[in-house]
Amino acid sequence: MLEVPSLRARLWGFLQQNEAALCQIFAVQSGRDPEDFELRVAAGAIIGGLMSALTEWVRSDGQADMAALLDRALRLLEVGLAGVGTSAPTA
Repeated sequence: MLEVPSLRARLWGFLQQNEAALCQIFAVQSGRDPEDFELRVAAGAIIGGLMSALTEWVRSDGQADMAALLDRALRLLEVGLAGVGTSAPTA
């Protein structure tokens, strides 16, 4: 999927849709615009973690535990993203 251009393009589209959905969720929780820069960065980071987990799973020929990889990726992001979506941006 990562090596075939047409499949990679579909994956990219899917990930962009999910990033937009995360922005909507963050916007509802925070009262901010879904196009807010910080919300888009947070959503992009989460999608990046998802992609890294997926890439690691593919590299392991599907042998790695995908749920554990996702947990690990989100745990790495958790501290840095903890305050996103809870208050107004700080300039």
